[in-house]
Amino acid sequence: IDITGDSATVDNKGGMTVTDPDSIGILIDGDKAIVNNDGDNAISNGGTGTQINGDEATVNNNGNTTVDGQGSTGTEIAGNNVVVNQDGTLDVSGGGHGIDITGDSATVDNKGGMTVTDPDSIGILIDGDKAIVNNDGDNAISNGGTGTQVNGDEATVNNNGNTTVDGQGSTGTEIAGNNAVVNQDGTLDVSGGGHGIDITGDSATVDNKGGMTVTDPDSIGILIDGDKAIVNNDGDNAISNGGTGTQVNGDEATVNNNGKTTVDGQGSTGTEIAGNNAVVNQDGTL
Repeated sequence: IDITGDSATVDNKGGMTVTDPDSIGILIDGDKAIVNNDGDNAISNGGTGTQINGDEATVNNNGNTTVDGQGSTGTEIAGNNVVVNQDGTLDVSGGGHGIDITGDSATVDNKGGMTVTDPDSIGILIDGDKAIVNNDGDNAISNGGTGTQVNGDEATVNNNGNTTVDGQGSTGTEIAGNNAVVNQDGTLDVSGGGHGIDITGDSATVDNKGGMTVTDPDSIGILIDGDKAIVNNDGDNAISNGGTGTQVNGDEATVNNNGKTTVDGQGSTGTEIAGNNAVVNQDGTL
């Protein structure tokens, strides 16, 4: 399907299979497009399921989406003020991208949960400022994949579901930009050298209410590279076998450990800060 024009609507109830480079299931060039993918979508070998070039687009993926292979993308949008509702499951592997948005003020509501595996695989990728991502389902990230990646300032990521991250190079939530906010209400489980939350930028805030378990060398629950970071660990944290709970590299960091912190094993660290004028408030037991 190829549409050029504003205010287009596509209702895709039958599902689609798209494979090979330059293959596109639904292509719309125009503003205010609406695409409803009610069937299951299978995208592979460099194909693209839904591609929209225009502002104020809305894509509702009610069916399950499977994306596999380098250059493969489930939903790709270039435009500002777009919305993607992922109610079906999202399964990404082999270096593919589940949802790929370039533009400011994007919103992704991911209720279906996602599984992301393999290097270069990304579940949700947004390049733009003021992005909002709501991960309400459970996320499982492994073998070098990335769950949510935002490159831009003033991003907000709300992880209401549980997040499991395993393996070197694997990251649950990655943000490059200033004034980022991550609310981790679900549990965070990190192992095998993965990173749960990884932020590069100043004035980041992480509210971790769900608690976290971090194990194995190079595993880090929360990593922030930047000044004026604030981390609130309200849930219980269990760090073992060489893992690190919270690590901040930057000046004027504040870490509030309100929950219970348990640290066990050589090389294991609950809270690690490299920077001047740091403050740690350990209100929970240690």
